[in-house]
Amino acid sequence: MSNPVMTDIPTGILAGGQSLRFGDQDKAAALLAGLPIIDHVAARLGPQSSELMISGPSDFGSGLPFIPDDPDGIEGPVAGLLALAKAFQGQSAFLTVAVDMPFIPLDYARCMVEKGPTAIASVGGNLHPTCGLWNPIKVIRLIAKHDLRENLSLRGAAKLCGYRACEFTDKDAFMNINSAQDMKAAMQKMEKAGG
Repeated sequence: MSNPVMTDIPTGILAGGQSLRFGDQDKAAALLAGLPIIDHVAARLGPQSSELMISGPSDFGSGLPFIPDDPDGIEGPVAGLLALAKAFQGQSAFLTVAVDMPFIPLDYARCMVEKGPTAIASVGGNLHPTCGLWNPIKVIRLIAKHDLRENLSLRGAAKLCGYRACEFTDKDAFMNINSAQDMKAAMQKMEKAGG
């Protein structure tokens, strides 16, 4: 594995989902090559980021700081985005990544920051809205103005923030683990890469 590229931008790991397609186990704590998925994500993002924080109900045994969603606020993935925006509102920007993406690129942070001020990762024109670069104040203001009776998606939030697509070439880098079959494919990828 080559060396990650460090930035001064914090990263939030979106881990507040219900893991409905994953069965009764939480994806963040599911073991991949003997380690929880969240540990793989943190190992790739930690060296790229000034700080890591989990958006979710716990730290899933990682020891990382975490921030739960506001129980009386907006629901869904945007709730995690808003919680992170509030936590990082003293920063110029912050990154997000889904907890089920253990192969995120080692130059993810640098590429996203270069594309900013608001960017969404894309491979072959397919957006990955959980993987974004966000301005915390803009997120807070725009979500506050949005009619929350409508279900605001991360893609919708990105549109409100005026995102630019940040193109990556390795589609496997944004692989989601949502099922036992995905876990098997991830293991095969790790074995092929030598761990």
